[in-house]
Amino acid sequence: LIPLMPESENFVDLFSGGGSVYTNVVCKYENVFINDIISELIDFQRCIINESIEDILKIINFLNIEKDDQDKYYELREDFNLTRDPYKLYVLMMCCTNNMIRFNKSKEFNQSFGKRNFNSSSEKKLRVFHEHIKDFKEKLHFSSVDFFDFELKYDSFYYIDPPYSNTDAGYNVFWNEDDDLRLVDYCLALDSIGSKFMVSGVREHNNKKCRLLDELSYLGYTQINIEKKYNKVSRVGDKETDEVVFINY
Repeated sequence: LIPLMPESENFVDLFSGGGSVYTNVVCKYENVFINDIISELIDFQRCIINESIEDILKIINFLNIEKDDQDKYYELREDFNLTRDPYKLYVLMMCCTNNMIRFNKSKEFNQSFGKRNFNSSSEKKLRVFHEHIKDFKEKLHFSSVDFFDFELKYDSFYYIDPPYSNTDAGYNVFWNEDDDLRLVDYCLALDSIGSKFMVSGVREHNNKKCRLLDELSYLGYTQINIEKKYNKVSRVGDKETDEVVFINY
Protein backbone atom coordinates (compact mmCIF):
# COMPACT_ATOMS: atom_id res chain seq x y z
CA LEU A 1 0.00 0.00 0.00
CA ILE A 2 2.82 2.45 0.78
CA PRO A 3 3.76 3.19 -2.87
CA LEU A 4 0.11 4.15 -3.44
CA MET A 5 0.09 6.71 -0.64
CA PRO A 6 0.32 10.37 -1.73
CA GLU A 7 2.38 13.15 -0.21
CA SER A 8 0.56 15.38 2.26
CA GLU A 9 1.21 17.52 5.33
CA ASN A 10 -0.92 15.30 7.59
CA PHE A 11 -1.46 11.56 7.76
CA VAL A 12 -4.56 10.22 9.52
CA ASP A 13 -4.80 6.55 10.52
CA LEU A 14 -8.53 6.60 11.24
CA PHE A 15 -8.84 2.96 12.41
CA SER A 16 -5.27 2.44 13.61
CA GLY A 17 -5.63 -0.79 15.63
CA GLY A 18 -2.16 -1.89 16.74
CA GLY A 19 -0.47 0.78 14.64
CA SER A 20 1.18 -1.31 11.92
CA VAL A 21 0.35 1.23 9.20
CA TYR A 22 1.25 4.55 10.79
CA THR A 23 4.52 3.20 12.20
CA ASN A 24 5.65 2.34 8.67
CA VAL A 25 4.86 5.76 7.17
CA VAL A 26 5.55 8.07 10.11
CA CYS A 27 8.72 9.44 8.52
CA LYS A 28 6.82 10.59 5.40
CA TYR A 29 4.44 13.10 7.03
CA GLU A 30 4.76 16.22 9.19
CA ASN A 31 1.88 15.27 11.48
CA VAL A 32 0.50 11.79 12.16
CA PHE A 33 -2.96 11.44 13.70
CA ILE A 34 -3.74 8.05 15.26
CA ASN A 35 -7.29 7.09 16.16
CA ASP A 36 -9.04 3.93 17.29
CA ILE A 37 -12.29 3.35 19.15
CA ILE A 38 -10.54 0.90 21.53
CA SER A 39 -9.10 3.45 23.93
CA GLU A 40 -6.85 0.93 25.73
CA LEU A 41 -5.00 0.24 22.48
CA ILE A 42 -4.38 3.95 22.06
CA ASP A 43 -3.37 4.34 25.70
CA PHE A 44 -0.76 1.58 25.42
CA GLN A 45 0.75 3.19 22.33
CA ARG A 46 0.89 6.48 24.23
CA CYS A 47 2.74 4.67 27.01
CA ILE A 48 5.32 3.33 24.57
CA ILE A 49 6.33 6.80 23.39
CA ASN A 50 6.08 8.53 26.78
CA GLU A 51 7.57 5.99 29.20
CA SER A 52 11.02 4.42 29.39
CA ILE A 53 11.25 0.94 27.91
CA GLU A 54 12.60 -0.44 31.18
CA ASP A 55 9.60 0.86 33.13
CA ILE A 56 7.26 -0.59 30.51
CA LEU A 57 8.96 -3.99 30.67
CA LYS A 58 8.86 -4.01 34.46
CA ILE A 59 5.06 -3.72 34.43
CA ILE A 60 4.62 -6.26 31.62
CA ASN A 61 6.86 -8.85 33.29
CA PHE A 62 4.99 -8.40 36.57
CA LEU A 63 1.68 -9.11 34.80
CA ASN A 64 3.02 -11.86 32.53
CA ILE A 65 1.48 -15.34 32.64
CA GLU A 66 3.15 -18.74 32.46
CA LYS A 67 2.26 -20.75 29.35
CA ASP A 68 0.40 -23.38 31.38
CA ASP A 69 -1.35 -21.02 33.81
CA GLN A 70 -4.83 -20.85 32.30
CA ASP A 71 -6.44 -19.79 35.59
CA LYS A 72 -4.22 -16.73 35.90
CA TYR A 73 -5.04 -15.77 32.30
CA TYR A 74 -8.77 -15.76 32.97
CA GLU A 75 -8.24 -13.87 36.22
CA LEU A 76 -6.30 -11.21 34.33
CA ARG A 77 -8.96 -11.09 31.62
CA GLU A 78 -11.66 -10.52 34.22
CA ASP A 79 -9.54 -7.88 35.92
CA PHE A 80 -8.93 -6.04 32.65
CA ASN A 81 -12.64 -5.96 31.85
CA LEU A 82 -13.16 -4.21 35.19
CA THR A 83 -10.16 -1.85 35.20
CA ARG A 84 -9.51 -1.30 31.44
CA ASP A 85 -5.79 -1.06 32.16
CA PRO A 86 -3.85 -0.81 28.83
CA TYR A 87 -0.91 -2.86 30.13
CA LYS A 88 -3.26 -5.68 31.06
CA LEU A 89 -4.73 -5.64 27.56
CA TYR A 90 -1.24 -5.89 26.07
CA VAL A 91 -0.33 -8.90 28.24
CA LEU A 92 -3.63 -10.57 27.36
CA MET A 93 -2.81 -10.05 23.68
CA MET A 94 0.56 -11.72 24.21
CA CYS A 95 -1.04 -14.72 25.95
CA CYS A 96 -4.28 -15.27 24.06
CA THR A 97 -5.13 -17.45 21.06
CA ASN A 98 -3.36 -16.19 17.92
CA ASN A 99 -2.40 -12.98 19.79
CA MET A 100 -5.61 -11.42 18.45
CA ILE A 101 -7.87 -8.87 20.10
CA ARG A 102 -11.48 -10.00 20.44
CA PHE A 103 -14.30 -8.18 22.23
CA ASN A 104 -17.93 -9.17 22.69
CA LYS A 105 -20.90 -6.86 22.19
CA SER A 106 -20.61 -5.72 25.81
CA LYS A 107 -17.10 -4.49 24.94
CA GLU A 108 -15.49 -7.12 27.14
CA PHE A 109 -12.28 -8.79 26.01
CA ASN A 110 -13.23 -12.43 25.45
CA GLN A 111 -10.40 -14.12 23.54
CA SER A 112 -9.45 -17.55 24.89
CA PHE A 113 -6.14 -18.61 26.48
CA GLY A 114 -3.49 -19.41 23.88
CA LYS A 115 -0.83 -21.22 25.92
CA ARG A 116 1.71 -18.53 25.04
CA ASN A 117 3.12 -15.48 26.79
CA PHE A 118 5.37 -12.45 26.63
CA ASN A 119 8.87 -13.84 25.99
CA SER A 120 12.33 -12.82 24.83
CA SER A 121 11.16 -12.57 21.22
CA SER A 122 8.24 -10.36 22.27
CA GLU A 123 10.60 -8.16 24.26
CA LYS A 124 12.92 -7.74 21.29
CA LYS A 125 10.03 -6.64 19.07
CA LEU A 126 8.77 -4.20 21.69
CA ARG A 127 12.24 -2.70 22.12
CA VAL A 128 12.60 -2.26 18.35
CA PHE A 129 9.18 -0.62 18.14
CA HIS A 130 9.95 1.69 21.07
CA GLU A 131 13.31 2.70 19.63
CA HIS A 132 11.75 3.43 16.24
CA ILE A 133 8.69 5.37 17.34
CA LYS A 134 10.20 7.53 20.09
CA ASP A 135 12.13 9.56 17.51
CA PHE A 136 8.82 10.78 16.09
CA LYS A 137 7.18 11.62 19.40
CA GLU A 138 6.52 15.27 18.59
CA LYS A 139 4.54 14.55 15.43
CA LEU A 140 2.22 11.86 16.87
CA HIS A 141 -1.30 12.86 17.94
CA PHE A 142 -3.50 10.23 19.58
CA SER A 143 -7.28 10.05 19.96
CA SER A 144 -9.95 7.46 20.68
CA VAL A 145 -13.29 8.52 19.21
CA ASP A 146 -15.88 7.19 16.83
CA PHE A 147 -14.56 7.93 13.33
CA PHE A 148 -17.48 10.24 12.57
CA ASP A 149 -16.44 12.44 15.50
CA PHE A 150 -12.88 12.77 14.23
CA GLU A 151 -12.50 16.35 13.03
CA LEU A 152 -12.10 16.77 9.27
CA LYS A 153 -8.64 18.05 8.41
CA TYR A 154 -7.57 19.97 5.33
CA ASP A 155 -4.38 19.11 3.42
CA SER A 156 -4.47 15.59 4.80
CA PHE A 157 -4.26 12.00 3.62
CA TYR A 158 -6.57 9.57 5.41
CA TYR A 159 -5.86 5.86 5.50
CA ILE A 160 -9.16 4.19 6.35
CA ASP A 161 -9.22 0.49 7.24
CA PRO A 162 -12.51 -0.09 9.06
CA PRO A 163 -13.95 -3.37 10.32
CA TYR A 164 -15.37 -5.25 7.36
CA SER A 165 -19.14 -5.72 7.42
CA ASN A 166 -18.97 -8.79 5.16
CA THR A 167 -16.30 -10.89 6.93
CA ASP A 168 -16.22 -12.84 10.19
CA ALA A 169 -13.86 -11.48 12.83
CA GLY A 170 -14.09 -10.54 16.49
CA TYR A 171 -13.27 -6.89 15.82
CA ASN A 172 -16.28 -6.64 13.47
CA VAL A 173 -18.75 -7.17 16.29
CA PHE A 174 -19.47 -3.42 16.63
CA TRP A 175 -19.76 -2.76 12.89
CA ASN A 176 -22.67 -3.15 10.46
CA GLU A 177 -23.98 -1.78 7.18
CA ASP A 178 -25.26 1.40 8.86
CA ASP A 179 -21.65 2.13 9.81
CA ASP A 180 -20.64 1.45 6.20
CA LEU A 181 -23.05 4.17 5.09
CA ARG A 182 -21.84 6.59 7.77
CA LEU A 183 -18.32 6.04 6.52
CA VAL A 184 -19.39 6.75 2.94
CA ASP A 185 -20.74 10.10 4.15
CA TYR A 186 -17.45 10.78 5.93
CA CYS A 187 -15.49 10.05 2.76
CA LEU A 188 -17.73 12.39 0.78
CA ALA A 189 -17.05 15.10 3.37
CA LEU A 190 -13.29 14.54 3.02
CA ASP A 191 -13.60 14.78 -0.74
CA SER A 192 -15.54 18.03 -0.46
CA ILE A 193 -12.69 19.75 1.44
CA GLY A 194 -9.98 18.43 -0.88
CA SER A 195 -8.39 15.89 1.44
CA LYS A 196 -7.31 12.53 0.03
CA PHE A 197 -8.34 9.11 1.24
CA MET A 198 -7.59 5.44 0.75
CA VAL A 199 -10.21 2.97 1.97
CA SER A 200 -9.23 -0.68 2.45
CA GLY A 201 -11.74 -3.48 2.35
CA VAL A 202 -12.94 -6.77 0.98
CA ARG A 203 -15.25 -6.21 -1.99
CA GLU A 204 -16.64 -9.73 -1.82
CA HIS A 205 -16.01 -12.54 0.66
CA ASN A 206 -17.72 -15.92 0.42
CA ASN A 207 -20.27 -14.37 -1.98
CA LYS A 208 -21.09 -11.59 0.49
CA LYS A 209 -20.56 -8.04 -0.73
CA CYS A 210 -19.44 -5.00 1.25
CA ARG A 211 -21.93 -2.12 1.23
CA LEU A 212 -19.22 0.47 1.88
CA LEU A 213 -17.14 -0.53 -1.13
CA ASP A 214 -20.15 -0.97 -3.40
CA GLU A 215 -21.20 2.59 -2.59
CA LEU A 216 -17.70 3.98 -3.22
CA SER A 217 -17.65 2.15 -6.55
CA TYR A 218 -21.07 3.54 -7.48
CA LEU A 219 -19.82 7.05 -6.65
CA GLY A 220 -17.00 6.61 -9.14
CA TYR A 221 -13.93 6.37 -6.90
CA THR A 222 -10.93 4.45 -8.23
CA GLN A 223 -10.61 0.78 -7.28
CA ILE A 224 -7.20 -0.91 -7.00
CA ASN A 225 -7.04 -4.67 -6.50
CA ILE A 226 -4.72 -6.06 -3.83
CA GLU A 227 -3.23 -9.47 -4.55
CA LYS A 228 -3.01 -11.18 -1.17
CA LYS A 229 -4.00 -14.65 0.00
CA TYR A 230 -5.22 -15.27 3.57
CA ASN A 231 -6.00 -18.97 3.47
CA LYS A 232 -3.17 -19.71 5.91
CA VAL A 233 -4.86 -17.65 8.62
CA SER A 234 -8.44 -18.37 7.63
CA ARG A 235 -10.37 -20.58 10.03
CA VAL A 236 -12.24 -22.29 7.20
CA GLY A 237 -10.34 -23.68 4.21
CA ASP A 238 -10.18 -21.94 0.85
CA LYS A 239 -12.08 -18.66 0.92
CA GLU A 240 -12.50 -16.35 -2.02
CA THR A 241 -11.52 -12.89 -0.78
CA ASP A 242 -11.54 -9.93 -3.14
CA GLU A 243 -9.41 -7.36 -1.31
CA VAL A 244 -9.25 -3.84 -2.73
CA VAL A 245 -8.60 -0.21 -1.92
CA PHE A 246 -10.57 2.77 -3.14
CA ILE A 247 -8.88 6.16 -3.57
CA ASN A 248 -10.05 9.66 -4.51
CA TYR A 249 -6.83 10.94 -6.06
